[in-house]
Amino acid sequence: MSETPAAIQITNRSAALAIVIWVGLQTVVLVLVVARSPLWMGMNDAVALQFLLAVQIAASSLLVGALMPDWVTSVCACIAAIPLIYLAGIVTAAPGVAIVRAITVDIIWLMTLALFASVARTGRGRAVVATLASVASIGGALLLYSRNEFAPQQQPGATFFGPLTAALSIIHSPTRGAWLLLALLLVVAVIAALVAARLRSIPRQLIHI
Repeated sequence: MSETPAAIQITNRSAALAIVIWVGLQTVVLVLVVARSPLWMGMNDAVALQFLLAVQIAASSLLVGALMPDWVTSVCACIAAIPLIYLAGIVTAAPGVAIVRAITVDIIWLMTLALFASVARTGRGRAVVATLASVASIGGALLLYSRNEFAPQQQPGATFFGPLTAALSIIHSPTRGAWLLLALLLVVAVIAALVAARLRSIPRQLIHI
């Protein structure tokens, strides 16, 4: 069943607000870095690129339901992410290869979210996608922090604590496991989107029989 004009207008407004919030959070991070704010002085500029990437992944996970209601908006979100990461890399004098890695893992994650969001057509479904993405990314990072704080000698490594920690580890010290995790999530998202599209086409095929 197609959406009413009122529902489409609400969705468009929510997407616009989500993009503003998402880009706004990243802009705040860049301003803190450039201004050498006291809030930032406790951290090394070398990790500013990682911090911005973490903000992008965490915020996109929380806002995926409103940030990616359709493919046009999803593409806009991906495009908006690239110059912000590039600026963070330039401001902090990060190596070019680190900037390329950051952009690559960010686009992979955003594409993964967009594919999963395309499977969920209802608000409740998108809320489920946002919850699972947030648990996997933010929850995994919190678990890694707790592990490092209370049991630093324990294994496994950052790769096993979700996409956010895997993406951050790729920037300066990439591992095969981190790349495989992000690639696996993308493959699963592609399969889920294809299966969902196939299932949606079955009723139409029955109508024409």
